[in-house]
Amino acid sequence: MFKKVSFLTGNNRYRNLNRFQSRNHTTYSRGSLTSFFSNNNCNNNKNNNNNINNSFSFINSSFNNINKFYSTLNDTATTTTTTTNNKKNIDLSESNISNNLAEIKKLEILSQVPKPIEEFKDELLNCDPNKLNNNQRLLSSSFLWKYLGITNSSPKTLGEKELNKIWSFLDIDTKSIENKQEKEAIEIQQLIICLHSRYLIDRVIPLMNDIINNRDINSLSEKMIIQCFLLSAHLSRWQDMIKYGEKISAQIFGQLNLEPYYSHEFFPYKKIYELLINRSSTDDNKNDDSINKSSIQPWTQYNIHSLGFKNNQIKSENIPEESFKTTEKKYYDEMNLLKSKIMDQDEYIIANLGEIKYCLMFGGAVKLYLQMGGPPLVCGGVLKDNSIQLYGSFIFDDEFKNSVEIISEYNLDIVKNNLSNNIDGAISLIGTHKQIVSNLNTSNEKYIYTMDIKINLLKE
Repeated sequence: MFKKVSFLTGNNRYRNLNRFQSRNHTTYSRGSLTSFFSNNNCNNNKNNNNNINNSFSFINSSFNNINKFYSTLNDTATTTTTTTNNKKNIDLSESNISNNLAEIKKLEILSQVPKPIEEFKDELLNCDPNKLNNNQRLLSSSFLWKYLGITNSSPKTLGEKELNKIWSFLDIDTKSIENKQEKEAIEIQQLIICLHSRYLIDRVIPLMNDIINNRDINSLSEKMIIQCFLLSAHLSRWQDMIKYGEKISAQIFGQLNLEPYYSHEFFPYKKIYELLINRSSTDDNKNDDSINKSSIQPWTQYNIHSLGFKNNQIKSENIPEESFKTTEKKYYDEMNLLKSKIMDQDEYIIANLGEIKYCLMFGGAVKLYLQMGGPPLVCGGVLKDNSIQLYGSFIFDDEFKNSVEIISEYNLDIVKNNLSNNIDGAISLIGTHKQIVSNLNTSNEKYIYTMDIKINLLKE
C-alpha cells in the first residue's frame, strides 16, 4: 500500500524522520558562531571515516581540521624570530606562534581572553606580514582566525580590520612556490577562510581563475576540489561547479547531502549541483564572469513570515484510476476547506509551517529550509537576476515500509512585498512550485502536485 503524502496539511507520517531531525538538527543561535568557529560537530564526528574528516574541514567545525592542511609545514619550521617595533617585543618565531595557536585552541567562546593571548594578538595585528616567512604567515592567520572565533558572539560582529589583517597574512603569490605541499597548504587556507569569513570571498577570485584556467583538474587534490566546488556556488561559477562536482566521490556527496540538516548555516551544495546538471539548457549554467565584491549578494538570513499557495492541482502516474480518484477528491475537498478559512488578500491559502523555517542567500547560492505537513526538506538553489530556482529531495521509509522519495522544485521571482517599504528587510518569492512524491518500492507510483506559491520573507 502506498498512501499519498497529505501535502500542506497536518498529517505527519514521518515520526522516525522527525526523531532523526530533532536529534541532529543544530538550531542557529546568536551565541554561537558559524560552523568554522564552534567545536560541537568535531566532538560528535570523532568516529567518522578519517578520509571524510580530512576532506571535510568545512564540516568539522574545529579549526584543528583546517590546520591539518598545512601542519606538515611545521616539521621544517625555522627558528627565525621576527619582532615588531612595539615597546614590548614579542617572539613571532614559528615555534612561538605555534605554541600560542595551541593555547588558543584550548579556549571556548570567551568574553575575556587571557592577557598573554591578547598581547600576542595585538602584536600580530601590528606586525608587517612581509617580514615573516610563509609558514609564519600561515600560522599567524590561523591564530587570528581562531581568536575571532572565541571572542565574537555572532558572525555579524566580525571586525573588518581583523579580517583584512588575516588576508594580509594570506595574500601570498603562490605561482613562484615550487614545493607542491607548501603551495597547496597556502591556497587551501586562502580558499577556506575566504569562503567562511564571507567578507573576504571576493579576494579569492584570482586564485579561482588560475585554478580553473591554468591547471589540470585531474591533478588537484580532493581537498582542493571540494573547496573550489563550494566556492563556485557562491561566486556564480556554475560551469566550474559542475566540473568540480564530477570529481567528487559518492561518499563525500553523501556527507554533503546530510550536512544542511545538521548545520543551520551550511548550504545544500549537492542539491545545487543536482539542479545544475538537470537543467534543460546548458546556457543557464554559464559562469557569471563579471562577479565582483559589489555584485556578490551579501550573506543574508531571512525568516519565513508566511507561505501561501493557490491554483493547486494533483496528478498521478502509475496509480490505479479508482484509487487516484478517491485521493483526488479528498485532496480538493481539503483545499476547498482551507480556502474558506485561511486566505490572504491575493487569495493565497496560508500554509501551516513547522517551527524551523528560514531562507539563506549568499552570492549565487540559496538555501530554503521548510516543513509543510511532511518531513523537513532542504532545497538548494541558484540566485540570478532577481530570480531563484530551487531543488530538493529526500528519501525515507513511510509507516508501510515503503521507500518514499519527495522532490520539490521552485521557480521564483524576488519582488517587494507590502510588509515593509524596505526591500532588503521584507521581500516575497513569487512563482510556481512542483512536488513529486514517489513510491520507490513499486513501478514508480507518483503523486504530482503543482501550484502557484508566495513566500514572504523578513530579513533577520
